[in-house]
Amino acid sequence: MTYKLQITDYRFIRILLVLNLQFVICGCFSQNRKIDSLLTLLKTDKADTTKVIHLDQLLREFELAGDFEKELNYGKEALYLADRLNYKQGIANTYNLLGTGYRNQGDYPKALEYYLKALKTNEEFVVVSEIESKKGIAINLGNIGLVYRSRQPRIVSDISSEPSFEPVGRPALDAVRSVLGVPLLVE
Repeated sequence: MTYKLQITDYRFIRILLVLNLQFVICGCFSQNRKIDSLLTLLKTDKADTTKVIHLDQLLREFELAGDFEKELNYGKEALYLADRLNYKQGIANTYNLLGTGYRNQGDYPKALEYYLKALKTNEEFVVVSEIESKKGIAINLGNIGLVYRSRQPRIVSDISSEPSFEPVGRPALDAVRSVLGVPLLVE
């Protein structure tokens, strides 16, 4: 038994396409609303940790919108404020988000630099808040793994012709190195 498309089938397909397009358009507008809301909040925020949190949320929204230039600009502002406040969790989160911004632009060495800074900050932060910093460390290690997975041949060749697998004395990094089979640049 063969089935032939009828006129009603085309109408059904057309209706589905129109509905799908409406969902996409609504998603774009809601994205802009979130960005606009966060920008409005930032105008009234005092220079404290709440402003850093709102800036980090704005970075995520710019990432989802694909506006990486604004993501990096606001990220530098968030990093400056978090550093001025000595807000370690904010510094680590912002380093991580900046690393993601650079990774999305294809600048893998810069992304790796920021992910390693985030990892170092989270490792120092363990004393203050163990749960949050361990979560941050896990996220950082996952992101470092993504960079190595994406650009492994180039990064390994930049390090040396025969990579060394000597432990660096940081268990989290040693674990990633053993899983990936590549050395990591550590300061």
